[in-house]
Amino acid sequence: MNLLLKRIHETAAKSPDKIALQNNNISLSYRDLIKEIKAAGIALELMKNDAQQTFALLLDNHHAWAVLDLALLSNKQCAVPLPKFFSIEQLKHALLDSRSEYLILDDSQINTQLLHELNDRICCRDSIKIAGKKLNIVCLNNSSVISDKIEIGNEKIVKITYTSGTTDKPKGVLLSEQVIISKVAALSLASEADADEVALSILPLSTLLENIGGLYVPLYCGARSILLSPETIGLSGSSQIDQDKLLSSIQAYKPTAFVIIPQLLLLLVNAVAKGYKLPDSIRFIAMGGAPVSRTILELAEQLKIPVYEGYGLSEAVSVVSVNNPSEKRIGSVGKVLTAHQIKISSEGEILVKDELFSGYLGQKNNNKDNYYATGDIGHLDKDGFLYITGRKKNIINTSFGRNISPEWIEKELDAIAMIAQCVVYGHAKPYLVAIVVLRVVPGVGNTIDDMTISELRKSLEKLNRQLPDYARVMDFILADEPFSIQNKQLTGTGRPRRSAIYQAYEKQLEQSYEALSLALSLNSNKINGELCE
Repeated sequence: MNLLLKRIHETAAKSPDKIALQNNNISLSYRDLIKEIKAAGIALELMKNDAQQTFALLLDNHHAWAVLDLALLSNKQCAVPLPKFFSIEQLKHALLDSRSEYLILDDSQINTQLLHELNDRICCRDSIKIAGKKLNIVCLNNSSVISDKIEIGNEKIVKITYTSGTTDKPKGVLLSEQVIISKVAALSLASEADADEVALSILPLSTLLENIGGLYVPLYCGARSILLSPETIGLSGSSQIDQDKLLSSIQAYKPTAFVIIPQLLLLLVNAVAKGYKLPDSIRFIAMGGAPVSRTILELAEQLKIPVYEGYGLSEAVSVVSVNNPSEKRIGSVGKVLTAHQIKISSEGEILVKDELFSGYLGQKNNNKDNYYATGDIGHLDKDGFLYITGRKKNIINTSFGRNISPEWIEKELDAIAMIAQCVVYGHAKPYLVAIVVLRVVPGVGNTIDDMTISELRKSLEKLNRQLPDYARVMDFILADEPFSIQNKQLTGTGRPRRSAIYQAYEKQLEQSYEALSLALSLNSNKINGELCE
């Protein structure tokens, strides 16, 4: 029995009636959680027919998700959590790539569509009741799929988490039981969690960060995890938010901790600035997933929102570093967890060692004795706080020979109130140009008129005066629609798919550069940061 399950059993023995899992309909005590895990484990064990068996989970946040996940971990069977914000094509790819023999799912529209796509691979169907919820089980014939076996040496892979990166085919990240439990212990320490924690899961449990931070850590500490449905919490997919439902859920359940992404921080900042009062119970709001402006973080600090920025990646089993109430430095992503060692390469790339993934599915194993190159550019300060400045592969090399991290400029642009989303370009060009999505204000006319454009230009000119000349945004293009997962311009974690956005606006970008070149050749003073008219 691993340490997480041992801790759950210890809490059940000491405080059997203490609530472990809670939602709007039912609560599970630690005593009942042990019973549910055991019952589910027996049912899953009966399905076992070979050593490489995998179970894919396509479920909304619910007690049933947690029980199945913990039962698979207890049985040392492999779980493949699948996010519902994946496209049908991505879900199908993950199922075939992982050679999942069983797909356990609830009733939803996306699941109906997926089953239609998988019809020729379905062997049989059944149902199972877990934690009071009836779930569907689909047996898949994946034996004919051409895929390498999971080469794991002496390690037992208990989870395959699929990245939601910049390609249409996510990669399967292989995680062993040992590295998962090591990360749970390290994150519990770094987040200063204890038995009084009440963790609210806002993000899907199918994302590794929420799985570990929102479920495993509180149970490891003998605390409570609140698992609400997407309809209740107000989060649909990974980019649609019902503000009223989210704020009402936070107020109703009075959590002590939860995990958010930058867009949710913006929502909280705006709400608190307009008079919304966060429950006094909240002590720790962990934020990660994408860069956020220092201006936003400082505003959150002024509004007494206890947000702590962190950094992580699936290959390092989620969190690598995080700020906390005892040690916080705005602008940094905190100090490195005890599970890892890091160093900065001569090119400024962050390299991580210890307690890493075992490799990508179908590829050569990761050598855990070596440092893993994250692809992120950053530095450590003298006190050990880590700072992220951009992505190595995203670096813009201008025609003036300057290297610019687009994330740096985009964080500054995000601080402009009227900008909801933005991406900057300028590789092999003399200047930067931004593609901008303007913020929609509910209940207010959102027609873009000359006054709106003028206001945006003034905001950009003000920002340019604060930037070095080589990093100034000299023009902008208004996007036709928001960047989203649906139009394939955002990854599942909210990061921009830069190549897809570039392809959509390539013609406008080239026209902008032609206009800039002409204007700047006629008036050299424009290079000082004024936008072209």
